[in-house]
Amino acid sequence: MNIHLHIIQKKISSIQYGILRYWENEEQKSMQVKVVINGKDSVNCMMIDSDAPLSLLNQQVNIVQKYHEDYLFASGTVTNEAKKPNILTVKMIKASWFTKMQKGNISWLQEIQKYDHFESRDLKKIA
Repeated sequence: MNIHLHIIQKKISSIQYGILRYWENEEQKSMQVKVVINGKDSVNCMMIDSDAPLSLLNQQVNIVQKYHEDYLFASGTVTNEAKKPNILTVKMIKASWFTKMQKGNISWLQEIQKYDHFESRDLKKIA
């Protein structure tokens, strides 16, 4: 398993709740989800909102989480849907963990950890 992904997954798991964002009919939508690690490169998202979309299978989605000064962003594709209790499986393609830094009146987000499925795959070919 990719060590960068493992570190990000541990942080995602510790935060648990986040926002799932997706596009529907040229409009960006979002819903609150509970995120649980599922397998080596995927997560399960349990929809908390009752007005869940009809189908997100094979669509690209983003997961955004915030906890204190930490921000996590993950992008992936929905690979499986369970009708009850509204659970989606998202295969992670990219993920980043940022923390808020501050010096005086200036603040910024600094990347702590990054995972990119395509970069990881290319590194394996080179080695």
